[in-house]
Amino acid sequence: MSFGSMVLMPTTATIGVAAMSLLGVAIWWLRRKRQRRIWLPTMRIMRIEPRILPRLVMRVPPLIAFICFIISVLALVLHSLRPSSEVFAPFEPNQTRIHIFCDLSPSVAAQVTLDEYAAQVTAIFESMQNLGRVSLSTSYAATIHQPENADAVGRLIRSVGFQRAGVRLGAAIKQLVNGGLEANRLIVVSDRDQHSWTDFNWRYLSDEMEVIFYDLQRTKESVANYFINDARFLSSPAAVTQDWDVEIIRRSVDEAAQGRLTATFMGQELTAVPWQFAPGKQRLNVRLSWPAASLVEVDRSSSRDVPLVFRLEPEGQDAIAADNAFRSEIRGLKQDALVISESGGERSLEDLAEELSVSLSIQGFRVRRYDYIGEGVADLVEFPLVVAIGGHGSDNFCPVSLAPTNLSKKSRRSGTDTKKSSPRILPKVWLAPSRLDADFRMLCSCFVKLQMPSEGAPIAPELCQQVKNREDWIQLLPLLGGKQIGGSVGENARALAYLRRDPSSGLEVLAFTVPLMPMVATGITHASMPIMIKELLKWQGVGEAYGPVGANWPRVDDFAQVAWQGEGTRDSELMARIRLSNVPIGESLMTQLEQSQLPPRWSNDPTEITRQLPTKKDREDPLPWLRIVAVICVMAMFLEGALDLVSRLVRLVKNRPQLLILALALIALSESASAKVEISLLSSQGVRPSFAVLAREVSQRTSIEIDSKPTVHTQVSPEALAEPWLWVERLDTISTKSGALDHDLALWLKRGGLLIVEAPWTVTQLDTLVTRLNTRQAGSNDGWKPLPPDHELMRSFYLLDALPSCQGEIWRGYQFDGRLAILAIPYGFLQSVRDQSAPVTCSNPPDNERATRIFVNMIMVALATDYKRDQIHLPEILKRLR
Repeated sequence: MSFGSMVLMPTTATIGVAAMSLLGVAIWWLRRKRQRRIWLPTMRIMRIEPRILPRLVMRVPPLIAFICFIISVLALVLHSLRPSSEVFAPFEPNQTRIHIFCDLSPSVAAQVTLDEYAAQVTAIFESMQNLGRVSLSTSYAATIHQPENADAVGRLIRSVGFQRAGVRLGAAIKQLVNGGLEANRLIVVSDRDQHSWTDFNWRYLSDEMEVIFYDLQRTKESVANYFINDARFLSSPAAVTQDWDVEIIRRSVDEAAQGRLTATFMGQELTAVPWQFAPGKQRLNVRLSWPAASLVEVDRSSSRDVPLVFRLEPEGQDAIAADNAFRSEIRGLKQDALVISESGGERSLEDLAEELSVSLSIQGFRVRRYDYIGEGVADLVEFPLVVAIGGHGSDNFCPVSLAPTNLSKKSRRSGTDTKKSSPRILPKVWLAPSRLDADFRMLCSCFVKLQMPSEGAPIAPELCQQVKNREDWIQLLPLLGGKQIGGSVGENARALAYLRRDPSSGLEVLAFTVPLMPMVATGITHASMPIMIKELLKWQGVGEAYGPVGANWPRVDDFAQVAWQGEGTRDSELMARIRLSNVPIGESLMTQLEQSQLPPRWSNDPTEITRQLPTKKDREDPLPWLRIVAVICVMAMFLEGALDLVSRLVRLVKNRPQLLILALALIALSESASAKVEISLLSSQGVRPSFAVLAREVSQRTSIEIDSKPTVHTQVSPEALAEPWLWVERLDTISTKSGALDHDLALWLKRGGLLIVEAPWTVTQLDTLVTRLNTRQAGSNDGWKPLPPDHELMRSFYLLDALPSCQGEIWRGYQFDGRLAILAIPYGFLQSVRDQSAPVTCSNPPDNERATRIFVNMIMVALATDYKRDQIHLPEILKRLR
């Protein structure tokens, strides 16, 4: 149906409205006739009372609802209209922009050679050069070229060549358009490969430009293609050979085929085996094996980016040559592990590190032994694992050269900047006692030296003088920031080790609490020792997983998505690995699309080439129209309901006017209610800092709203004690002349308040401050204590591993009646989280993210006190219920 120059094209929405109308009429007719008919057979005669429905009566509908209905119908009808004939703008060579996109994916290489490809793109450029401004880009990079002549086009294509990674045309052209590509005509030079055209909605671009497909497909005949699908490493660490299982796939042929498969590493051919496909078989698994001794001298660090190459050599025709080479990371190379321990003499059973060395050898390590660290020792950074065993005799077992401060000094002497250079992969350091009765002060001194930061204040070495036995060593490690490894929650005595990671350098030190050797006292047997070492290495990511492991060399499906974004900032080694990636399976399968799913094909007819370009859109997106219709329908329902409510209220007020007077009185006399939490700050300056950024972060992460401006008080008053917490900058503002707490403040703390005291303070001042609260019997859990890792402050919302110290001082908490009543912070915490943060005197102040998480946990503790304590100790509750 046409109306002048417009054609009525029913859409799905119009058909749906008509179908729903017909369905409503049919249901009404069936309901009306139901009193005269029985639709199902019955077993006995039933008396049916006639209930005739009233006939349809035409009534005037509500005005607003009727207007909304008419607007909705008109929107649907107008949406179904489209131009009956397309209007084209005149072709102007000086203003028309033409862009040629060249697909260089592996499937294209199966259709044409590189010289043929360059010649065809050159011919396209020459034919379009006089019709507009022609630009060119390839799938190799997101660069848009402006070639001067046809020779420049040929040189560009030949210099780039075909690539190994796949290309998604939709994602590539989208990035070009987002990057500033402006074109009236887009010519895509590619084949019909399904992998390349998937997710490319080229019809969407038809509103802005004309999309033309230059088909490189030669023929519809199937071409045989052989490729390697996967390679899996099968050998164990103790195996004398390296075994790989390689899966070969072919397509488009069913007859028998054969060839040769080789494995090459660093230019050396490791093995070569023949393979043969039986008729009708499409998959084939080939086992390759070579002696492990052939790679025993290979340096693992130098071979990290050198792939193991499997190469197919089929006899006969092969469509894609790029997928005959399959790359994988080399596996099975021995890693060096350094063990520093005094020798036990000729009796191996008395050697403290003998069992550990055997366990490491079982895991595929080459163990090197040092009796001590002296002059001329090799660079310890080259070892992935360094084990230091000490606690008796000499104290020169500690690998102090791995400390962050020593690494920084070494870098400065060599003239390299550690901040600008790429980060080094530091070894994992294991620190173990030689016996259960070892001198743990030596281990503590080594642990402190290894944690010596390159910048800022170090850990006080005087702490090690208090370590006399294993129990003291276990109690000190959590205070130094160590995380418990092994044992049970709340039972430090059964902990196997503690792990601490230096935040600046990334050095990980695993301090053991028991010797790394089989002992009856520790429960470590000769059978469990290798298993324990294996699990620790696997947990820390040292070594590699053995067994059937697949190749992890990249297989890039979309080169534009992986390599185009941030190409200038990417590492050159990473880009080289991406460009040498394995050919995607979708490219190797060479599945073709039908011509009906592709854009219009290129034609050499000059009348078709110079066809005038459309300027008006011949299609519209239906989603905005459907949204308008939905909004109109919803507004109609709300307006009808609102009018009905207003009419009822008007009638109610007319009948009972006293209700209106009462409602107005309640509104006028009611007070505003606030659900915000305010930061109550006790300060002698009276300045109100801003916490807008902190308030926004807390509201986004939790359901708590805090005021961006704190309530500042100059002295302790009932208004200052109205909030559940109180921040104090100076102790003299809350204490008497004797240094004790103010009486009202002490009562407030006993009722459940939380007092947060910021530096400066001393331990003596803190002890004097709580004299009014120390009224309980001796032996209770009340008093000043360092916050343990399982405290509710560390678990109330975020799971915190430790709280930042400052100048050697740690966070302290005063426990009263089994809850946290006073929290002493060793630096100005509020100054670091306000909008205009003041400089903190600490050497390593916490970053904004960590400070925000600590603040959120403090809010939860202040508002909910210790309600989460039972949740933290849930295993103990379950144990009691059993």
